[in-house]
Amino acid sequence: MAVNKFQKVLIANRGEISCRIIKTCTRMGIATAAVYSDIDRESLFMKAADEAICIGRSGIDTYLDQDRIIEAVRKSKACAIHPGYGLLSENPAFASRCRDEGIAFIGPSPEAIAAMGSKTAARGLCEKAGVPVIPGFAAGTLSPDELGLKASHLGYPILIKAAAGGGGIGIFLVEVPAQFSDTLQSARDKSMAVYGTSDLLIEKYMSEVRHIEFQILGDLHGNVLHCFERECSLQRRHQKLVEESPSPVMTGRLRKIMGDAAVAVARAVNYSSAGTVEFVLARDGSFYFLEMNTRLQVEHPVTEAVTGIDLVELQIRIAEGERLPLRQDELSMNGHAIECRIYAEDPDRDFNPSAGKLLVWRDADRARTDGGVESSSRITIDFDPLLAKVITHADSRHNAIRKMHSVLKNTVALGITTNIDFLARLIVHEAHIRGEITTDFFEKNPEAVARQGLAKEEAHLLAAAGVAVLYDDDERSGESGWKGEYRASQYATFRIFDELYSANFHKKDGSCFEISIQNDRYDLILAEKRPDSIRIIVNGRQQKLHYAVAGERVFLHSNILGHHALQHLSRFHSMEFQALRKGTREAPMDGKISSVRVRPGETVKKGQELIVMESMKMENIIHAGQAGTVREIYISPGDFVTMGKILIEIDTENLA
Repeated sequence: MAVNKFQKVLIANRGEISCRIIKTCTRMGIATAAVYSDIDRESLFMKAADEAICIGRSGIDTYLDQDRIIEAVRKSKACAIHPGYGLLSENPAFASRCRDEGIAFIGPSPEAIAAMGSKTAARGLCEKAGVPVIPGFAAGTLSPDELGLKASHLGYPILIKAAAGGGGIGIFLVEVPAQFSDTLQSARDKSMAVYGTSDLLIEKYMSEVRHIEFQILGDLHGNVLHCFERECSLQRRHQKLVEESPSPVMTGRLRKIMGDAAVAVARAVNYSSAGTVEFVLARDGSFYFLEMNTRLQVEHPVTEAVTGIDLVELQIRIAEGERLPLRQDELSMNGHAIECRIYAEDPDRDFNPSAGKLLVWRDADRARTDGGVESSSRITIDFDPLLAKVITHADSRHNAIRKMHSVLKNTVALGITTNIDFLARLIVHEAHIRGEITTDFFEKNPEAVARQGLAKEEAHLLAAAGVAVLYDDDERSGESGWKGEYRASQYATFRIFDELYSANFHKKDGSCFEISIQNDRYDLILAEKRPDSIRIIVNGRQQKLHYAVAGERVFLHSNILGHHALQHLSRFHSMEFQALRKGTREAPMDGKISSVRVRPGETVKKGQELIVMESMKMENIIHAGQAGTVREIYISPGDFVTMGKILIEIDTENLA
């Protein structure tokens, strides 16, 4: 087969994966073209590409527009398309169209994508190849009653899955028979809305299992091998948070058996390019096929770290017609690697997505960070909330974990809410340290999600830092008037979480403050102030913090206290805040109001569904914090709201 060297590659994706692909293409001497929507006009990935072509104004639909992407290939004179992951990467019609148009598709064949795109079809192929599958059945055309009967024979709990689904989307847990009928309909509706088909797969839910996947590589000459396993058991909502390689429980014998099974799955569809075969692993060592992802995975860097290979480069070389440069027995693992996914989401609010302007972003300089954002990036509700991935590599698992903890503590993201502090706690959870993680970890360890409270001294330090950030400016300090070197006493109130901290202070000569908070006195010296960082000495103890200011909000980060947002309140607003009714519910994120499920005057119970919001491809339900009567509703279906906006007011004092 002739080798066709690519001169220019168009990347049909966005965000961090586009930046990742651009890096490898640049190193290989391949020019790159990006496509972007108006929403992404100032995004990092389009700046990183050699050229970028606007293909629309909308959000995710822009990147699914095959006509415009093919047109962009023609405009850029690219000879190949790399689809990244998500979006069109596993769309067999798009891969087929590229082939028909004479454009190289850097990925597997349309036939392989189609074969593994359906969970039911993939099950059948695996059974023929002798690879064990999870007990279950395809819904087919059976009636709900017939499906309910078969589900009972299978035994609860069960999972109902969109047959065309992937990446943890479209999976519903049913714990008891009474939930089956309603969940079945919800699963059909979700599958149709996301994938355009209502085909479902019903499987036995397996608890206390691990999620183990094997990286596969195949070329156009029939050679297939695996690049060992990745452990992906730390998940929330069936989506991965932390991945590592090797798995803490893998043995040489089990790796050989599972690796051979993964290769058999790939051979069954004549697989070429990079892909992943995923399994669940039970405590007794038995394993079952879960699905095959016919694309690059988000977590591919951990495999690159322990094997020393560049998977994107091999994808390109395979698409160019080259043979795999290695045999299975020539691959080896070196050390241990861990990846953490940084999301724009709030773990304290059920992982609801966050949106807004990322005012300050600082990578830690001691690890690989695959990111698609920078300071001033705009994070919208239109796309997946993944911001970046942090990867550490060390000679042992213990050292990789220690390094990751340090890296997370020193990664800065101010202006929006992220899961960085949550990950920093999670990575050193004793169950993770021991390597005893299963996919139901969070169900069994709810304390791992719980927000850590602030000690009084920590809250006071944040409030004092807020004073230093806001009132070092002579113009602001002068609002109260001052003479000579002594300035008049001033007053500032900060809301931290749901508590108020009032600081009485005055600024002395230079950048020295005397501050009193809840009768505790602090001497603060502002030793250094830069555009996004300060160094302060409080009662003789030095602290370094990053900061950003947006309106009346002060965002602070230190590698000791993590990330915090302070709401700076005037005297009037601090009184108003204390007077707010406990039943007031605010928007937990930026998003669109899908529906309002109550009316003014209606009596509601604690936990009752009030409002449904849509943000970052997710539906989020806002519940009543306590029983009461709906006093006023401030929004309507279709409204776009920003985080913190008051949506509804419930009177909890005048129940009949």
